[in-house]
Amino acid sequence: VIREMTEGGVDYSFECSGNYQVLRESFLSSHD
Repeated sequence: VIREMTEGGVDYSFECSGNYQVLRESFLSSHD
């Protein structure tokens, strides 16, 4: 499903479910 949604795959993947602060930090560290 991920390959179909992104047309080949993702560049970065983070496991951070359940902790909002970790989710936010991982997003901000990889967001342009």
